[in-house]
Amino acid sequence: MRTRCETHAMQVSHFENLLYIKDQQLRSMESKLVHAKTQLDQIISTKVFARGKQLVYELDFTTRQLRLIKDNIFNLETRLNEQVGVTYERELKQTRMELTECRRKFQDYQNAIDTTLTAGVRENINGIDILMRNRAEYFKNMAA
Repeated sequence: MRTRCETHAMQVSHFENLLYIKDQQLRSMESKLVHAKTQLDQIISTKVFARGKQLVYELDFTTRQLRLIKDNIFNLETRLNEQVGVTYERELKQTRMELTECRRKFQDYQNAIDTTLTAGVRENINGIDILMRNRAEYFKNMAA
């Protein structure tokens, strides 16, 4: 009976020792799990922070580009208005010059027609005067 008790006591001691070892292993695993969770939280926080910084950088870059585009659009609109105005003024000036040239040519044409008609009428009047004198002399000669 004594050996049984000793064997039983040894088994109980052995099982208590195994239980202690398993308890230590469990605590070690829990510690590793807590440590892994902490590291995972740090990794996630780091990645979230890096992604947040990247998004802030991209937002800042995009905002600057948008501002630059808006400024360029305003400048482009101003320059386009100026260019259209200059082009319009140039075309208007050219059209006015062409109109002045057409008026001058028309005036020259009117003067030429007036001169031609006046000369033609004078010729006809002179011709009629000569014809009338000749006829007057003819009738005068007939009467005499």
